[in-house]
Amino acid sequence: MSLDWYPWYVLDFRRDTLRLSLAQEGAYRRLIDEYMLTRGPLPDDDVSLARILGTGLPDWLNVAQAVRPYFKSKGGQLFHSRCDQEIRAQDMRSGRRSERARKGALGKAFKAKLLAAPSKHMPATLHNIGVSLSSSESVTAQKGASELAEIVRAKGWVK
Repeated sequence: MSLDWYPWYVLDFRRDTLRLSLAQEGAYRRLIDEYMLTRGPLPDDDVSLARILGTGLPDWLNVAQAVRPYFKSKGGQLFHSRCDQEIRAQDMRSGRRSERARKGALGKAFKAKLLAAPSKHMPATLHNIGVSLSSSESVTAQKGASELAEIVRAKGWVK
């Protein structure tokens, strides 16, 4: 899943980066952006990181010592705990929205099928086929298709 945005907490970022120079802060921010866009850890390789930043290796090496401590190196990759936390939160939100959409689509399809079924299989009212029900058997739209089908089977009108 790829998302075009992620939450940005300006106060947290400023608090954590006050000691960085403008160049160091810009490199750190670009690396966070790359992490969030790719939704995963960065390569723990200076040449690759310089390429991600769009700069030469000497420029990256000038800021690397200040920026690298914000990431944890493990297995040849750089991890960022706050980015991982935000990615998990996005995945949870996305999953909840997908589930709601799936349930809504199923409900809509089921409703359309129920509304279409009577017109395909029997007239809209039993009166149209010459059947009269007692007042206790009166069928209304609120009783639903399943109750109507049960009454029709019980009366033997449909086999």
